Amino acid sequence: MIILNDTIIFYEKLIQIFIIILIISWRIYLKLRIKQTNSYTYLFGKVVIVTGANKGIGYFTALDLAKRGAKVILGCKNEQGAILAVKKIIYKTNNKNVSYKILNLMSFESIRKFAMEIDRNEEKIDVLINNAGVAGFGEYLTEDNLQITLQVNYFGPFLLTRLLMRSLKRSESARIINVASHMAKFAKIPKFQIDAYPNDLIDNFAKIRLYANSKLCMIYFTSALAKKLKGNNITVNALHPGGVQTDIFKRLPFQMFIKFITKTWFMTVEEGCRTSIYLATSNEVENVSGKMFDNCTEVDLEKYIKNWELEDIIWEQSEELVCLDRMEKNLIN
Repeated sequence: MIILNDTIIFYEKLIQIFIIILIISWRIYLKLRIKQTNSYTYLFGKVVIVTGANKGIGYFTALDLAKRGAKVILGCKNEQGAILAVKKIIYKTNNKNVSYKILNLMSFESIRKFAMEIDRNEEKIDVLINNAGVAGFGEYLTEDNLQITLQVNYFGPFLLTRLLMRSLKRSESARIINVASHMAKFAKIPKFQIDAYPNDLIDNFAKIRLYANSKLCMIYFTSALAKKLKGNNITVNALHPGGVQTDIFKRLPFQMFIKFITKTWFMTVEEGCRTSIYLATSNEVENVSGKMFDNCTEVDLEKYIKNWELEDIIWEQSEELVCLDRMEKNLIN
C-alpha cells in the first residue's frame, strides 16, 4: 500500500512538472512570436483618438502614442477611470497634451456630442482607434433599442467614424484602426436583420455569437469603408489583437476557468496593443487600406468574410439603424 501511494505521489508530481514546463514553454513561444513594431515614428503635431482607453489595450495604446509626442484624446464612458488614466499617462510620458472626453458608445446621443466637440475644437484627426469593446451581454438593449454588445462593438464605432469624417479629412494623412477579433470566424449574421439576437439554444453561446457577429461586422465595415474612401487621404484597417489578458469576458460563466486560461495562455495587455500601435505608426502601412492584421502582419480577409454580398447589406442596414441623415451620409464623399 505504501509503495502504491508513493507511486501515485510520484506521478502526480511528474504531471505537475510537465504542466509547469508546458506553461513556461508556451509563454516563451508567445514572447518569441510577438512581432515588435520596429517603428520609432514620432507623432509630434498628430491628433489621436483612442476609445475605451481608460484601461486594457486602449490604455497601453494611448500610453505608447503619448510617448511618441502625439496629442492623445481618450474617449471613455467612465469619467473617474478616464481622469486616472490621463494622470498616469501624463506622469509616465511627461506629455501634457493628453486629455479625455466622455464617450458612451451605448448612446448615439453621447457619440454625436463627442463627435461635435471634436469637430468644433480640433483642427484635425490623424488617427482614430476604435478600440472599445464589451462581451457577455444578453438580450439587454441600449437606449437606442439595439443590443448592447452589437452597439458598443460595432454600431457605435460605425456612427462615430462616420461623424468624424470631416475632421479626418482635414488631416494630410489619416488612419482609422478598427479592433476586431479572430472570433469573427464564428459569426452568423442574419442577412435581413443584422441586429437580430442569435437563435442559439444555449444563452451563453448566443452571447459569444453576438460578440463574433459584432467583430465580423467591424471587418465588413473596414473593407467597405476603404473602398468608399479610395482616392482620399484616409486609410482604414482592422486587426486581431491576439488572446489578451483583459476582463472583456467577465460576464460569462466559469470565471475561475476563464481567468486560469487567460492568465496562463494569453498575452499581457501590453503585448496585446502591438498591432494597434503598428497600424497607427508604421510607414509600412502608410498606403495600405481595407486589410486585416494579426501580430503586425496582414492576413487574408477571406478567412473571415465568406459572403461578400453581405458587405453592402451590412453597410445599408447600419446607416439606417444608427439613423444617419442625408448630410451625415454625404460626409464620406
